[in-house]
Amino acid sequence: SDLVHQALVVIDKVLVRFPQDPLALTLKGLAHYRLLNHAEAVAAFERALEIQPKNPAALVGLGDVYFSLERQGKAQQYYEKAVELNPFYAEAHRRLGEVAAARRDHEMAARAFGKLVMLNPDSLQDRYRWAWELVSAGRLEQAMEIYRSILEKNPEELEALLRIGSMHQMLARQDPRKRAEHMRLAREYLERANRIDPENQAVKEMLEKMEK
Repeated sequence: SDLVHQALVVIDKVLVRFPQDPLALTLKGLAHYRLLNHAEAVAAFERALEIQPKNPAALVGLGDVYFSLERQGKAQQYYEKAVELNPFYAEAHRRLGEVAAARRDHEMAARAFGKLVMLNPDSLQDRYRWAWELVSAGRLEQAMEIYRSILEKNPEELEALLRIGSMHQMLARQDPRKRAEHMRLAREYLERANRIDPENQAVKEMLEKMEK
């Protein structure tokens, strides 16, 4: 909080000299947002957009303010406009995914996080979130593809192994015709997880249940 206040003092000094600077106004909005000064944040972001209408950072900032005020529909409008203006602005896709998930629109959230992964292909965290939204949307097979892509990047990602194993167990219950194949694959992934972390109690319990 002290650092944000100090930053705000510096930003205000810049704005005395350059009152039309959209970057300084956007930074002022961000500082006020972090200090929970929502009205001041909105005023700064809106002023930045008056000067520079195609400013995705200010649009995302406005979206963040409204999201924090639980005005999710309004937030989504600003995030969507930011994506429309700059499809390569990763944070806009992230925020759009977050607000869609909060509104329980998991299909939309999955699309947003999928685009985010295309922009940030090295982020395993973003891949995990994409997969989670696919699971929430009931698209298990596609989610498993994403978890497998995580394992291609790091074969020892324990969480990905556990997720795939548990989803094969779920699919075994849903499709009796393919039960044996899904159970075989579930065991394969869980055994891989067990070799990586033999002391992991969750893995042990999942394997023990499969033997019953």
